[in-house]
Amino acid sequence: MPRKLKVKSQWTIRRQVKRNVRKLVSELDSQKEQPVIKEHSSYETVNIDVLDLNCVTSNDVTFCETQDNCFSIDSSDDEDDNSSESCLNMKAELATWATSNRISHASLSSLLCILRVAHPFLPKDPRTLLQTATTYDVKAICGGEYYHFGVENCILKELSKLSTFPEKIFLIQINIDGLPLFKSTNSQFWPILGIITNLSYASPFLIGLFYGPCKPKPVQQYLEEFIAEMKSIEEKGLTHDKQNFSVKLSSVICDSPARSLIKCIKQHNGYAGCDKCTQHGHWNNHRMTYPDFNAPLRTDKSFADMEDDEHHLSVSPFLSLNVGLVSNFPLDYMHLICLGVTRRLIGLWCHGPLTTRISCSQVKAISASLLGLRSFIPSEFARKPRGLNECDRWKATEFRQFLLYTGPIVLKSVLDNNVYKNFMLLHVAIFILRSPVLCKSWCDYANNLLNLFVKHFTQLYGCENLVFNVHGLLHICNDVKTYGALDNFASFPFENYLQKLKCMVRKPKYPLQQVLRRLSEDFMSVSDRSKKWISFHHLHKSGPLPQSFGNGFLQYRKLQLPILAISVSNGNNCFKLKGQIIKIFNILVSLDAILLVYKKFEHAVEFYSYPTSSKTFGTYFVCDLHEKLYVCMLSEVESKCVLLPHKHGFVVFEEHC
Repeated sequence: MPRKLKVKSQWTIRRQVKRNVRKLVSELDSQKEQPVIKEHSSYETVNIDVLDLNCVTSNDVTFCETQDNCFSIDSSDDEDDNSSESCLNMKAELATWATSNRISHASLSSLLCILRVAHPFLPKDPRTLLQTATTYDVKAICGGEYYHFGVENCILKELSKLSTFPEKIFLIQINIDGLPLFKSTNSQFWPILGIITNLSYASPFLIGLFYGPCKPKPVQQYLEEFIAEMKSIEEKGLTHDKQNFSVKLSSVICDSPARSLIKCIKQHNGYAGCDKCTQHGHWNNHRMTYPDFNAPLRTDKSFADMEDDEHHLSVSPFLSLNVGLVSNFPLDYMHLICLGVTRRLIGLWCHGPLTTRISCSQVKAISASLLGLRSFIPSEFARKPRGLNECDRWKATEFRQFLLYTGPIVLKSVLDNNVYKNFMLLHVAIFILRSPVLCKSWCDYANNLLNLFVKHFTQLYGCENLVFNVHGLLHICNDVKTYGALDNFASFPFENYLQKLKCMVRKPKYPLQQVLRRLSEDFMSVSDRSKKWISFHHLHKSGPLPQSFGNGFLQYRKLQLPILAISVSNGNNCFKLKGQIIKIFNILVSLDAILLVYKKFEHAVEFYSYPTSSKTFGTYFVCDLHEKLYVCMLSEVESKCVLLPHKHGFVVFEEHC
């Protein structure tokens, strides 16, 4: 019989590794004790980062000759200072690397054992290097645990990143949502997140975090510390760098279940579930529907007075703040439209009534078209298109991409004409409401389109599909009039932060404490918070170049700006310039200018005519690229466009940013 191989256990392998490391360290120590004769060499190791650029030639690295009188005779103190500073820098960089790459303490401990041979100033324990917090004021509430970071502390941390303060009042947007942690249990996080909406490049911050086996109930106990602190800050303001600032709670962004929890009202599937109007729902085909188009609207006063007894469950803790429980709780279009209406439309096409259902061959045709657009999607999009066979796994950004860009192209020759027109009503309306420019002057028109969409939706798919999300389209324009474009009150930035929060949990035991440790490490690590405003990539010499341009320019294939990328490849090479659609073919850089070499499309016509001409909102069908090369300044470019192939040309969607 063949002899069985003996498999070593993990503990045996670990002991062998430890013995090998100790043996290597002892050998290195013995070598350090022996005298080493250093041979003189004509080459030295030089840190390129500290070289003076005026001393570097184009072919090789050369050094300026230094005079003897440039140095002090006794330089021992300077050497000590430099060495101590380099030690601190190395510790800080190592800590930043570990936190940014989510290196576990076990892996970092093994690395420190290796590095300490050459750098004995490094600590043995990774918790010392990362300055991990070990004590927390965790409270037991609502059947779980809660830790309060504090609104004022979070705002002051955000202000510490800024050098100037253009605003004297900070508008705070709050998000509350549940985050399941594991598939095998019901344990979940309920964080209270915030963001300063009137600051550029603002990012969400964590105000409070609850961990438990279910939703935090009673909600009054869960929100007690937040409400008390927010009330105090709104009355007294806060002081930073000897300046006084006012703080105001501008809006609260939640999905429907979370909104009903913190407002203490009926769920969205209840008879009085709509928190924007007072209509009484109808139970139709095992689901709650809202068929009334002209129901009276709720107001902040009617909500505070609790005039509709069927709508309220108890008194919301937010009533003690200076916030409207109707006007300051806008509908979140990420859940309402992207994950709600758009997903329902695709489901009805694939599995709905026979009158509107598409065949398997049509599903395959749409999926093939979506996959063919992957290489043309700009880098600003988080995900590339996937087929309809994976629709159940689509994220909210994929539904948004389908509704605004890819859907009108891939559905044009596949869907029934009436079904396609109904989809285009929703596409045009949301395209308007998402644009910071168009939503100001076309909001009422978008509202009319949404009302028409819901009416046609009823005729196509039946009254049993007029659920809460479809009904919410009738109210979304009122929130746009108050807060501006849809992205101003969407959950997308908060959902991204929730995923980062979930990645901080490395094992099932004590997840709340794990998050507190990771956050303390992120705060103590010295990271470079300065933004790289502009960077160039892929230097080349292959052109194309206009005839009048010589060798005075460097040529690049990609230019990275703070909010967008410009490239010569598909997806990032289409822009609008002086009313014309252009395509970038080269990027030229000199000491005082950044130029774009481009070609322009000769023909640009409307892509659709229903419900109105697509040219009105910057959507064109373009073809016939001109052969002549043109050059423009970077500052002359108006906006970036999404260029997607269609038939013998391209469809262009202009981004009104």
